[in-house]
Amino acid sequence: MSAETVRVTHFNYISGPSAQVNRSGAATGGYVVYLKATTAIPLGYVVAIDTANDLQVVVAPANADTVIGVCIGYSDAKGDHFNAGPAAGQIAIIQTHGIVKCFADSAITRGDRLKPGSVTPGYVATASPMTVSINSGSTTVTSTAANGNITTISGDGATQYHIFGRALQSAAAGATVLVLMGS
Repeated sequence: MSAETVRVTHFNYISGPSAQVNRSGAATGGYVVYLKATTAIPLGYVVAIDTANDLQVVVAPANADTVIGVCIGYSDAKGDHFNAGPAAGQIAIIQTHGIVKCFADSAITRGDRLKPGSVTPGYVATASPMTVSINSGSTTVTSTAANGNITTISGDGATQYHIFGRALQSAAAGATVLVLMGS
C-alpha cells in the first residue's frame, strides 16, 4: 500500500481506489486500530497485545494467544504512513478485520484456517483442525472420578492459539499471502 492511495475513514475503515485491487481481484482493506508499538514492528507482521504494558502491541511471538491483527503502517504528527512499520514507541496502525497481506511461516493452502506461526514470530501458519475423541475402557464409567479423561480434545482449535483468519490463496514458506481476518 502506498501513502498516496490509502485512506482511513472516520469509522477506522481503511480503503483505497481501484489501484488497491491486486491481479486476482481481491482488494486489501478493513478495520484498523491505533496502538503504541513497544518494539519495532515490520509491515505485514502479526501483532499481539503486549501483556507487560497497557495499550501497547508487539510482534506476535510463536503460537501467541493474544493476537489482535496485522501491522499495516504507523502514525505520527504528520499523518498515517503505510510504507513502513512503526519504530519502538511510535503508534502502530493495526488492521483487525478485512483482507490483509501477511507472511507465511510454512506452506499454506487456500482456505486454511490460520494462526500465529510457530517458527517465525509475526508470520502466519495453518492451524490444525480440532478433533474430539471419547476414551473407552473395559469398565463402565460412572463418574469422572473413575476416569478423569473421558474425552480428549486436540488440535489448534482446542488450544489457546488464536485462529484469526482464512488464507485466500496458497503460499510457500516466507512468501506473502492474502488473509481474510475475522472469518
